[in-house]
Amino acid sequence: AKALLANIAAFYAVYHGPQGLERIARRTHFMARVLAAAVGSPVHDAYFDTVRFRVADAGAAMARAAAKRINLRDHGDGTLGVAFDETVTLADVADVAAVLLGRA
Repeated sequence: AKALLANIAAFYAVYHGPQGLERIARRTHFMARVLAAAVGSPVHDAYFDTVRFRVADAGAAMARAAAKRINLRDHGDGTLGVAFDETVTLADVADVAAVLLGRA
């Protein structure tokens, strides 16, 4: 089973090539930065594709996220995390921001 995952990862890298992987990484990080700018004050100053925020009511935010079929990570300490990949759109980022800010 591990060999299959390794082969898939290798094929993904070969298919996209160095420039394609860099483009995907830059776009993914850009989406995380857009969310951080929209929501404000991420817990950590340094992040790549996963951003963590302190929210007023994590339970309510998780309920709003579930209603929109958004997966967030509840760290159990009043913070929620969200991770992006190459499939995320600006509309997705707007939805996540609305959920975290209580506007959804």
